[in-house]
Amino acid sequence: MRKKLPGILFMLCLSLCAYSQTAQRTFKKLAIGLEGGSTHHWGDLTVVDIKKHFGATADYYLTPYIPVGFEFQRGTLVGSELQQPFRKFRNHYHSYIVTGQLHLGEFIYRNTTTYNSKREFVFNMLKGGFVGTGFGVMVHKHIRAFRNPKDESTFGLDRTAEYIFPVSIGWDSSGFENRLIAGIKGQLYFVQGDNMDAYHIKNSHNDVYGTVALTLKYRFGLEGINRF
Repeated sequence: MRKKLPGILFMLCLSLCAYSQTAQRTFKKLAIGLEGGSTHHWGDLTVVDIKKHFGATADYYLTPYIPVGFEFQRGTLVGSELQQPFRKFRNHYHSYIVTGQLHLGEFIYRNTTTYNSKREFVFNMLKGGFVGTGFGVMVHKHIRAFRNPKDESTFGLDRTAEYIFPVSIGWDSSGFENRLIAGIKGQLYFVQGDNMDAYHIKNSHNDVYGTVALTLKYRFGLEGINRF
């Protein structure tokens, strides 16, 4: 038994090393999160009030740096004008969006030969940069919109829904491989219609609005293998 003990210990060490490497290369595939920040819009009315929005997210990570998921948002857009007919609106909207993101971490490989703490920190910071896009529906609920049945420039719908295409850019701490991920995100939403600002004017361009938000996600559940 004593003669076999060194061999048993050696095999045990190999098993522990293999387990350690595997553990370091796994990632959690599921995440839920919250976000909150400000709104801005570009429509037919030139005076813009900055307002708030809040949201919730649910993501599935195809790789540690490619999440796809669902996003719900609720916010307010407010605008007005300084000339006749003095139109104004207040849009309490909510949106449902299918999203996808691509982080720089998908293209930055881990250095497994030599370790340098400063270099690793810089690489981990870079890994968190991302771009994203998606598709969804924005549901409008307008209050205080000015209507004049004799003025076509005040025509519009107080309640309606329009398709939106978001484009986002931002950064988060996913490169540090922690379960809790904090970040910041700027997002533009291209509305496929002209009723976001409560007024649908003939031959007018489609509306656009944007958000800037702080984000927080928690990763959990199913595990995947990190090829990096």
